[in-house]
Amino acid sequence: MNARSVGASRAGPLDAIISPEELLQRPQRKPDFEALSGALIRLARSLVTSPEGILQELVQDALELCSAHSAGISLLEEEHGQTIFRWYGVAGQLSPQWETLPRNGCPCGPALDKGSIVLISRPDLHFTNLAPLQPRVEEAMFVPFQVGGVTMGAIWIAAHDRLRQFDAEDARVATALGDFAAAAYQSLSRSLVLKSIFATIREPLLLLDEKLRVQTASRSFYEAFQEKPEATEGRLLHQICDGAWNVPELLSHLEDALPKESIFENLEVKATLPLLGQRTMLLNARALRREKHAAGLVLLAIQDVTDQKSKGEDLLLKSLLSPLPNPVGRQRDRDGQESINDDLADPPNFEGIIGNGNSITEVLEQVEVVAPTDATVLILGETGTGKELVARALHNLSHRRKGSFITLNCAAIPTGLLESELFGYEKGAFTGALQQKIGRFERANHGTLFLDEVGDIPLELQPKLLRALQEKAFERLGGTRTIPIDVRLVAATNRDLRQMMRDHLFRSDLFYRLCVFPITTPPLRERAEDIPILARHFTRKYALEMGRTIDTIPAAAMKALMSWSWPGNVRELENFIERSVILTQGSSLSVPISELQPDAAEASGDASIDQMERDHIVRVLRESDGVVSVAAKRLGIPRTSLNAKMIKLGISRTDLSRIWQ
Repeated sequence: MNARSVGASRAGPLDAIISPEELLQRPQRKPDFEALSGALIRLARSLVTSPEGILQELVQDALELCSAHSAGISLLEEEHGQTIFRWYGVAGQLSPQWETLPRNGCPCGPALDKGSIVLISRPDLHFTNLAPLQPRVEEAMFVPFQVGGVTMGAIWIAAHDRLRQFDAEDARVATALGDFAAAAYQSLSRSLVLKSIFATIREPLLLLDEKLRVQTASRSFYEAFQEKPEATEGRLLHQICDGAWNVPELLSHLEDALPKESIFENLEVKATLPLLGQRTMLLNARALRREKHAAGLVLLAIQDVTDQKSKGEDLLLKSLLSPLPNPVGRQRDRDGQESINDDLADPPNFEGIIGNGNSITEVLEQVEVVAPTDATVLILGETGTGKELVARALHNLSHRRKGSFITLNCAAIPTGLLESELFGYEKGAFTGALQQKIGRFERANHGTLFLDEVGDIPLELQPKLLRALQEKAFERLGGTRTIPIDVRLVAATNRDLRQMMRDHLFRSDLFYRLCVFPITTPPLRERAEDIPILARHFTRKYALEMGRTIDTIPAAAMKALMSWSWPGNVRELENFIERSVILTQGSSLSVPISELQPDAAEASGDASIDQMERDHIVRVLRESDGVVSVAAKRLGIPRTSLNAKMIKLGISRTDLSRIWQ
């Protein structure tokens, strides 16, 4: 049955539409960010293995994550001069008797008309052509599906039982899935998805077609082997690098892997590269096959082990000549000093983010997944955890990396000036506006805009920010011309935006627009295994800047560093190491361990009320990066009262500068 044979009648005004604000009044389930991240990773993988199935994958993920009974996606099309919705994916209990519905006879329509989430109870009472659907839909949520700023249709989730009611968390999950899939869908439509995904992978990789022709390669392949895309992509494997990869054993293994859809692992080959000479490499290959396509693909991973083999041979010779070999582990000298020039001379470094612990590795994996898309990212985490580094990594690994990366700390700009900083103003817009000013949104066009401390944006400015994000356009202050923008937004905050929503300090619709793909940066106390790596890195960095030679860190000092809770996180550790380098006179780092001990009052538990109040204010000031107005807002007192308390409790500017540095 097609659209012509389905009625388009509507029973009357949609008095059953439930507003997004009312969703907040319903009991909300706890967010499961791990499950959402897993779903987004599955969507990304679907782009590589079966891109035509990404919408069905989206629907299946929405069904599972929202605990819905049915889910689907309907996209707008023109058919015989009529605008229709076509069902591109359905999952769950619902089995539709048709593939299309007229636009004005489909409950997806109101979501497109309003440009926001719509929740409808008993949609069959208002769209009578839904009456044949079985089982009956008791409640359905419709989320606009936008690609490149154009509304293409709607994602929907349905409940067939009155006991199942959707909440604000369901709205967030459906929006996040839709925005991510839309960004990926847009990349797919431009035939750039494989290139954009491969660009983010840190391991040298080649993607070969069934004729062993290079389709694309990771950026690290070009960097490691000093080749250029124009001399690699589209050429046969045995032709690239001046024939260096013309290795009969390798070609034979690859030809065997393709028809069998098999793999081979740790194949060691030697190749003579034009600029690098002879290199020894371990190769791992996996045959891929796209659904509905006969042609196969081969993913070839390359690991250059030349230096490792040479180092292993040297170590073997050294062990044979040495009567007392060094125990396995970090190098230490006779006095228990830990060398900063040991096996971590090149610490794990991902776009400036240093560490290889489980928690930070999980963050980096999330960055790799979302970076190639244009999806909005919300970075959550305490102050000093590297939120801006994550934002820069997202930009550098995206297709926008050649564009501008514009930052704005919303907490550092006075409330009255924040709007003009974001959107700019025209000459004469207000007293003192002597010339036109370009705002951050306009400066970030075709690039990335990073809004730090987004939780400090005033409530009255939030609707204009939301409109700019939804419409992808804005007007300068005092202007009348609408300016279109193409900007990828990354926001960050160390505040609890959900609690702010409940306190009516942050708009729920803006939150859902920002929280498409949340990434939480772990505090340093939860990644203690990275402290030695970071300590050695910062020691080398500042010793080099100050022209000093520091070779070791005392074992007792390293133990103290790993035992401290680091409330200021990596920023506090870096500043502490810088201070230690300044104090160092010899070749061993002089660490002021006493500063890492709790004071006597805290240790004894006999701190006075004034001391407790002083410690609390100092901690909030530290978390506010020393901005008194922000600290006062968090403490719930006027700025003048905070200044008075600082004077009373003896919190001087000298004390604060010592904390901030």
